[in-house]
Parts: sequence; structure tokens; C-alpha cells
Amino acid sequence: MIQAIACIGECMEEQHSQPSFNEPFRCGGDVYNTAVYMKRSLHNGGKISFITALGHDPLSSTLLGEWQKEDIDCELVGCVEGKQPGQYQIHLTADGERSFSYNRDDSAARYMFTAGLEPEQRVKLQQSFDLYYLSGITLAILDDHSRRLLLDILQQAKRRGAQIAFDSNYRPTLWSSTEEAQQCIAEVLSLTHTALLSQDDEAALYGGTELSQILKRLENIPEVVIKQGERGCFVRSTTVEKQIPAIPVKNVLDTTAAGDAFNGAYLAARIANKSIENAIHCAQQMASIVVSYPGAIIPRYLPKNSQLKGKDNQSIW
Repeated sequence: MIQAIACIGECMEEQHSQPSFNEPFRCGGDVYNTAVYMKRSLHNGGKISFITALGHDPLSSTLLGEWQKEDIDCELVGCVEGKQPGQYQIHLTADGERSFSYNRDDSAARYMFTAGLEPEQRVKLQQSFDLYYLSGITLAILDDHSRRLLLDILQQAKRRGAQIAFDSNYRPTLWSSTEEAQQCIAEVLSLTHTALLSQDDEAALYGGTELSQILKRLENIPEVVIKQGERGCFVRSTTVEKQIPAIPVKNVLDTTAAGDAFNGAYLAARIANKSIENAIHCAQQMASIVVSYPGAIIPRYLPKNSQLKGKDNQSIW
């Protein structure tokens, strides 16, 4: 039974041209986004810990406060002297597609395993969780030594029966070469129980877009979800293998974090023992909500005219 989940990655300050319900501060990062939407979807609880590093600066304090508001456990957030969190800007097109610019080359999160987490914290990370979630971006921001430390933690965790979920989330500019990315991602996939990938990322990383080729590469992974955008997704496990169509989304404002939200809701549904088909439905619903609002993390409390407002304007979560 999965009760404790470790999400390993980076969170940054988000800057966005669109208004966001008068929220004074925004933040995001692929693994953090997934952690938030997983936590919001786990209606019966479940401890989700965010594993990263911050500095001693005001921005770090603000980020930590935001994570705690989301009921994310921060016990294993390291602190790196002299470093600060990164920042990113979202640039939108008229149809809601987005691009990003970053200031993260020397962010504290890059040093989470070498200068952030204490040795006893790394031991606790290896021993204390039932499920580990990370992405290709997690791997990309770490140096070689940090990657080895992380892979050792994942290997030891898997030996004791923990599961690993992974999204390759391939961003070429973060890697020194395609070959480096392929090697590192393959190492994590060899340990992975649940692969939440996208067909676009697979094509960019390996070339070719044939689904059969992708599935062949992933044949030893027990549970595979290939996200295909407007075409929906293809799922394969020991019990199901099928194409699942997308659900229509009318008002796409910002596609930031759509895949992260999908991953979070999917994992929450599977943790709750829902079927793969039901989990995909939950994931698609979550993604369709998130793309209707600006930024990575949509607020818990929405305006009165929101289609998602609960009774008496209570949190929809």
C-alpha cells in the first residue's frame, strides 16, 4: 500500500503576463506541479514530500511557505549556502501554447544531493517512501555525481519494494548532448514501474514517432502511459492495452503544467486503487481544468463565476 510519496525536483518563481486572481506570488516546476495536483487529488490523505534544495534568501522562504500551504511535507528540503531558487517566465501564444525563459543555471536545486541534503536526510529519503516520482528535468539539472547519488537511492529503494514513477520530460537545452540524456533516462527507466511519457518527447529523444517503436523500448516497464496531446493517450500494462481518446477542452488559456497535472491526478487515482482507464479519465479531467487558467498552479479558491466553484465558494479540492 502506497502511503508516502517522494517527489524529487525543482520549484521556481513563476512570472506570467496573465492575471491570476490577484495572487501576489506564483511558483512552479514540473515535479512540484505534479506533487501539488497529486496531493489535491488524494482525497483520503497520503503524505507527499517534496525533495529539493533552497537557499537562505527571502525567495526561498516564500517558496517554502507556498509549499506548506499545499500541505506538502518539506522535511527533506535541503539548504545550500549562497544559492537561490531559479525563476522562469511564461510566454503565451493566442491559442494557449507556451514557451519559457529561465534563470536557473546556478539554482540551489542543482546542489540538492551534494550540498543541500545532509547524509542522514539522504538515508531517510532512501528508506522512508513507498513511491518516488521524478522527471528528466530532475536528472538534467544535476551534475554527474548528484545523478549517481540519486540513482543509488532509487536502486536501494526499489530493492526494498518501493515503486518509481517517471516522466522523461525531455528538454534538449538542459543536456550537454542527446546521448547523455538517453543514457541517464534509460537508467531510470530500467528501475521504473510507471512510465508517464509523451510521444513528442520520445520522438525528440530517439527520433521516429511510431508508437510500436516506443512501446518496444519500454517493454520491461509494468505500466506505461504515452501522452499524445489531442489524440489522447495509449496505455499498456499487464491487464490493459488500448488507445484512450482525449476529452474536448473548449477554453484553452495556458497549457503550462498540463502534463504535470495529468501525471499527478493519474498517480493519485492509481494510489487509490482505481483502474487504469478510470485513472486516465481523472488525469484528463485535471489537465482540462488546469489549461483553462493561467500559470502552473491554479488557485484552490476560484472566483464566483468559475465553473469549478464548490458550494459557498469552498475549495474545489
